[in-house]
Amino acid sequence: MSAAIKSKTVFKVVPIIKNDEITVIEFLQKFFSRDEPLNAAINLRKEEDVAIRKYIIGLINNEFKYSNLRKMNEVNKFIHNIVPTTAEDKQVVIEFLRKFFFRDEPLILGINMLDDNDSLAKLENYCFNFVDNGLAFKAVSPNGDLIGVVLNNLTYRVDREKNNENEEDTKDNTKFNIITEFLDKVEREADVFQKFPNVDRVMDIKIISVDESFRGQGVCKALIDKTIEIALENECPMVYVECSSYFSAKAAERLGFECIYTLYFRDYLDKNGEVIFKTPPPHDSSKVYVLHL
Repeated sequence: MSAAIKSKTVFKVVPIIKNDEITVIEFLQKFFSRDEPLNAAINLRKEEDVAIRKYIIGLINNEFKYSNLRKMNEVNKFIHNIVPTTAEDKQVVIEFLRKFFFRDEPLILGINMLDDNDSLAKLENYCFNFVDNGLAFKAVSPNGDLIGVVLNNLTYRVDREKNNENEEDTKDNTKFNIITEFLDKVEREADVFQKFPNVDRVMDIKIISVDESFRGQGVCKALIDKTIEIALENECPMVYVECSSYFSAKAAERLGFECIYTLYFRDYLDKNGEVIFKTPPPHDSSKVYVLHL
């Protein structure tokens, strides 16, 4: 009886982790490969044994990956709440964008605009316009911290046509204007309303930013989902976003957006033929994406 009781306590079943690869392979070679009838029946050659080793390692890595993903998804259920931004949020939103958007935005970095206080002030005023328009949202952690922001705006066909007529009225000599001129060109050449004649309004994502410590955890998707929801409430058949960041472009693609226009920074030159936006890699272009609802 004592031997039987002892046998129940000598092992414990635990999950395989990535560091177990070599140990697992050696174990299977000793107790599985030599006994498996299929291996013996085909006289498994050395190169085929290597292929099976790679296959097993792949299974281990996949289980490790999906195990972590499952854990992450369980955690993500509790890490954020998406709520509208209001006028009271203006200052905290601007401080958040200074920390997580301004310093990462390729267009800002490409012309060293972080050193231009006048331009940064103009950018902040631009952002203020969207914080309390009823279309912007913030992601908030359980302890109340701001961890993500999306600023949206409704754009109508008639508004876009009027903006094209009045572009010359807002020009100045700041670096902020260099960016707005570029974005105007992208918007004009993408020409979403010309490409989609049955669309008369779009939900335009102006800015989306996530706290770097929460990136890759579903916050961006949650903000986009809320944007889609408000777009449908406003009878918008399309969500529109311009991505000057390689990473935001990839995020848009993963969420099902369609790229309708690309302008490479290397092709946007000043009057002397010099590239204007010397962006850090991997940021090489501005892309326009749309999502049909």
